[in-house]
Amino acid sequence: RKSRPRIGYVPQLEAIDWNFPVTVEQVVLMGATRNAPLLPWFRRKDRLRADQVLGRLGLDGLANRQIRGLSGGQQQRVAIARALANDPEIILADEPTGNLDQKTAVSVGTLLLELAREQAAVLICVTHSLELANRFARRGELVDGRLIEIGPGSEAGG
Repeated sequence: RKSRPRIGYVPQLEAIDWNFPVTVEQVVLMGATRNAPLLPWFRRKDRLRADQVLGRLGLDGLANRQIRGLSGGQQQRVAIARALANDPEIILADEPTGNLDQKTAVSVGTLLLELAREQAAVLICVTHSLELANRFARRGELVDGRLIEIGPGSEAGG
């Protein structure tokens, strides 16, 4: 029986009630539920993975913080951490930098690309920013369906 690929998804807009009383770690562990047995708690390896991902995203020390106390950039990194909690083979990101300032957007884009490379995962990202697409992408497609060359050294978007 062929197994389905593990997919991590970073949505454009979080459908999370940021006032709901859960911790950063609990939100991240929600991304590992596909791998978890049907028990009311997570395994040690799931918690270790969550800690590792939080550290990689610069969120160490925030695992026990309530999500309502996070900045917008921290919230976006928590969404990315949740997507990475199941060690995905494919990362789907829908406007992962849409609500971030330029400096944080570049930081998040760089991080997503590095994490995808480290995990040998495919990163598929939707963005309205040709500047970011040109900076990070190897290949792109415009909404109207025309394929374009994009990325470092190309003339598209830059």
